[in-house]
Amino acid sequence: MSPGAASFKHEAQDCIQRLKASLAGVVARQDPAAINMALAKAEPGIKLCRMCPFQIGVVDPEGDILARYPEKKEGLLNFSGYGFFDQVLKTRKISQQRFFLQDGSKIYIIAVPLLHDGQMVGMLGLSLDATEAFHRWDLTDKEFLALDFNN
Repeated sequence: MSPGAASFKHEAQDCIQRLKASLAGVVARQDPAAINMALAKAEPGIKLCRMCPFQIGVVDPEGDILARYPEKKEGLLNFSGYGFFDQVLKTRKISQQRFFLQDGSKIYIIAVPLLHDGQMVGMLGLSLDATEAFHRWDLTDKEFLALDFNN
């Protein structure tokens, strides 16, 4: 693993741990206002968010977006038809994937299962522009896809 990939993994795992700790309970209640408040409260302590364009999404077990940070109002999305997200919900393991946007740009998504009292209550999604990841950490597609965020 390159030093840049190792640095990215460390920062992403720190972000994931902070968010999981503050989100699981409010996601279990499926309270979008409380989820948005928890995300806003956690964001200043998350170094990754200040260093590059980074978005956070919270999805319920059916694939519906409960909240996004920074907050966006342009309609609800459902990810239940995406095999990648279904896999994370079934395996309860953190996974990542590269996606292409309509303009051809790439984004990286890290999907994190959220458990509360042993029950799957939703999923945390971290989205990062691939070009920004390359500029900040020299992180390539191959390295990103090879990372294991479960250990």
